[in-house]
Amino acid sequence: YADRAKQIVCKAVVNEDANAKLIRELKEEIQKLRELLKQEGIDVQE
Repeated sequence: YADRAKQIVCKAVVNEDANAKLIRELKEEIQKLRELLKQEGIDVQE
């Protein structure tokens, strides 16, 4: 029993629905793109 219990591995999963995940990823991508534009000297309105 103890050996079997040692083999159990728990994997934590964030409880996030697909739409929330997509929105978060798109916001992160927008922020990265704004930073790239800023580095090129292009002013971006937020």
